[in-house]
Amino acid sequence: AGGGTEQLRARGILSGPAAANTQTLLQVLSNQLSNMIVTVNKLPVLVASAIPAAFVRFEDEKSARQEAAVVGPTLASQLRLCRSVAEVVGLDAGLRVDWQGEILVCNCCFEHIVQGAPGSGSSPGIFKLTQTFPHLRAHLLSHFDGALHKDAARRAALRRRAENTNVTAAHNCAQIALQVVLEKQSFLAYERQIALADSQGVEVGTLNHSAAFPRAFVHSMYRVLIDSIGRLLDTPD
Repeated sequence: AGGGTEQLRARGILSGPAAANTQTLLQVLSNQLSNMIVTVNKLPVLVASAIPAAFVRFEDEKSARQEAAVVGPTLASQLRLCRSVAEVVGLDAGLRVDWQGEILVCNCCFEHIVQGAPGSGSSPGIFKLTQTFPHLRAHLLSHFDGALHKDAARRAALRRRAENTNVTAAHNCAQIALQVVLEKQSFLAYERQIALADSQGVEVGTLNHSAAFPRAFVHSMYRVLIDSIGRLLDTPD
């Protein structure tokens, strides 16, 4: 680029301010090209580090698409059609009946919101069955549309997601340990495979990543296998 500028300057095409501006522009372009080369060299590392977040984004978008694809009556419209407590409980809205206490309980609110003393009026998600059904239905409609219930539902969804993630991580670790044992690799190979799986975005959690895990897990697999064979032999044809 510098040689081309010198040739233009020698021919009188570039002179004075034009030459200075061109030199500055070429310097800027050169710097940008250098930055691009550095970015390209770092691209594999950047991609690898972005895989876990990409999986989370994929699952979120997948869930959003599935929820958007569900076409049906809203919970509010279903509640308005109910004529009894049994019909309300049958809506699969996360409600349960305590007949002994004569109350209707919203499960997610009961689990994720601090409850007050019975009868104190500070127990969201708990409804007395002694009131008339129209009043109960109106209270339920107001409750499901309220901020407290929506926050509790969000907390419940996060908890279910964390539990599912933990189960997935445990299964993945167990599968890697099983592969190490079946292929008669060293238990240290398990640690390397866990690190590799984590770098590729596989959910492996934060526990059972040392060589001690497959060493102990092989005994558990042995006991499960023995018990399974025993049940198979004891089962009549």
